[in-house]
Amino acid sequence: MDQTYVDERYRRPSVSERSVQARYVWDDMVDAWGKGDMGTLDDIWDDIITDYAAYAYVGSIGIEA
Repeated sequence: MDQTYVDERYRRPSVSERSVQARYVWDDMVDAWGKGDMGTLDDIWDDIITDYAAYAYVGSIGIEA
């Protein structure tokens, strides 16, 4: 995990990257993304991470088809 911009005293070398599959919201995500609706994308992401407390800090989101 890239912690380049994290102050060295706060870096956590044991943190690893994880992935989450969110197929159940795929259509809503694609629609919001196509419309440039960042508010809806934020809401969808918030719903996804509530199931995964470890995802409190997110560096990036990738969409793969």
